[in-house]
Amino acid sequence: MTCRKCSKSIPDESTFCLSCGAKQETMRSRRLRGNGSGTVYQLPNGKWRAEVNNNSADGTGRRTKSGFPRKKDAMEYLDTLKGERQKVSVTVKYLIDKYQDSEQYKKLVSKRKGYNTAIKKLEPVHTRHIADIRLEELQELLDSVEGYYPRKDIKQVLSHLYRIAEINGDVVRNFARYLVLPPLVEKEIEPFNEEEVLTFWEDYETGNTFTGYILLMVYAGMGPGELLKTQKYMINWDEQTIVGAGVKYRNKKELPIIIADDLIPVVKDLCEYSRGSSKLLDMPDSDFRKAFDSAIARMGVRSLKPYSCRHTCATALTMAGVEPPIIQMIMRHAKYQTTLRYTHIKVKPLLAAVNRL
Repeated sequence: MTCRKCSKSIPDESTFCLSCGAKQETMRSRRLRGNGSGTVYQLPNGKWRAEVNNNSADGTGRRTKSGFPRKKDAMEYLDTLKGERQKVSVTVKYLIDKYQDSEQYKKLVSKRKGYNTAIKKLEPVHTRHIADIRLEELQELLDSVEGYYPRKDIKQVLSHLYRIAEINGDVVRNFARYLVLPPLVEKEIEPFNEEEVLTFWEDYETGNTFTGYILLMVYAGMGPGELLKTQKYMINWDEQTIVGAGVKYRNKKELPIIIADDLIPVVKDLCEYSRGSSKLLDMPDSDFRKAFDSAIARMGVRSLKPYSCRHTCATALTMAGVEPPIIQMIMRHAKYQTTLRYTHIKVKPLLAAVNRL
């Protein structure tokens, strides 16, 4: 060892030089710690901070704790920080929670109910790690569910979950895109016939105000979702329209719902019927459908669903000889091909039409 000042030889590890008396500096080897074991450092205020940095794909990130009076205290706290950052198990339920917290999910309106049902159908794999689930398992789960649209909702939810997992590096492939849906078989919706509509009027005029909602859907071409969304302030009595109650599609949202002259007293009666509420129909969707089915059964007409009222409107307009573009506007369809699916003309009217030749 040589003196740092006079460069004369001195015994190893000497504190002072025996010749000039200069104090020597001993160089300590830097203590290195393994990756992920954490570090401590002193802050400008004199306190110590413990820090553990985790750059893994689960995104737990950097964790710190400050305010320790001694370096030793900060060092001892590193184990606690390391315990807090244990790797998250990326299960299907973990991904569902992340998806439901996203802005994308919060903006859902019409699809949320179907997506929530799909999430329940995924319960058999909720606790499974997303990377451990095979495509065959997902296809079997999908095939066990009845109906095209419920299966489609499951596939779409899984696609969102895989996208989150892909971004974080937890999976390398989105298996949802390989799931096979069954062929879509659209069941034709039957409209109510003229005799049944007359029965609705008779039932309403005997004091059953609820039947007024059925008449409104029949004559205005409203779907049940639009009826449930209608607020009283949306009704323009002078122009006889309802604006802002449309759902799903741009045309249905932007174009007004037209109220026929004979329906104005009915709508006013319904406003009084739901007195105390800002809504025209003040009940949940499930309660409305039960009340609808009960009213239909009481009147002895065919057991059709609420959406049949909208098909009844399109069919009646066609039978009345209303021009196709006008029907399309009343139904608020973007394409007339869609309107055609809502018109159900029987053979007799068609025979009468060709007989005019």
